[in-house]
Amino acid sequence: MKPENLKTNWDQYYQSGGFPLARLTRAYLVRKLDGILSQHLEPQSGPRIVEFGGGNTILMELFKKRNPRDFLNLDSNELGLRLFKKRNAEFSWARTCHSDLLQYRPEASADLVVSIGLIEHFSSEQLETVIQKHFLAVRPGGLVVITFPTPTWLYRITRGLSEALGAWKFPDETPLPIAKVVELVKGKGQVLSTQILWPQILTQALIVVRAAPLKQD
Repeated sequence: MKPENLKTNWDQYYQSGGFPLARLTRAYLVRKLDGILSQHLEPQSGPRIVEFGGGNTILMELFKKRNPRDFLNLDSNELGLRLFKKRNAEFSWARTCHSDLLQYRPEASADLVVSIGLIEHFSSEQLETVIQKHFLAVRPGGLVVITFPTPTWLYRITRGLSEALGAWKFPDETPLPIAKVVELVKGKGQVLSTQILWPQILTQALIVVRAAPLKQD
């Protein structure tokens, strides 16, 4: 476990309006994910969507375009979920769950499970469990999309400058090599795509996985 004093203060994050650099690159990330879903999410009426660590998610416009039957936004931060509910009270299909992902028991029913900048906030001992939760929540043949910071030279320089200026707010963030995450999803599905999102500056890796179908007897 990471020490409590090294945990990100998510209440402070939401109260301050988010990390400045993330606000600048948000539109790019949403466009990139829109293209990924258009390419890989199976055409269907009313997909079921789960976002882990969504909080006051930036992806609602993306999800609304898919006319979801159900959207579950799970997060351990109550303030983020309150902000989300205030913004999206009109959508009866949008639900929240205030829970620690490590304690959550998902059902394998979602057509799409997504997490944006979540898994890097867990310890190395917890990482395998956190990734496994994504695949426990998705139906066989469904889509799992995960983004996380990866330690490129650009990430290291940008984070170093941010820390030097006292602007860094994510003390528990550990950038992850793509190969490490690919290894952890091995056997859980077919990796459709991996890429580095360089315009994010604090470079994010993106991995897209088609969950393994049910085994035939």
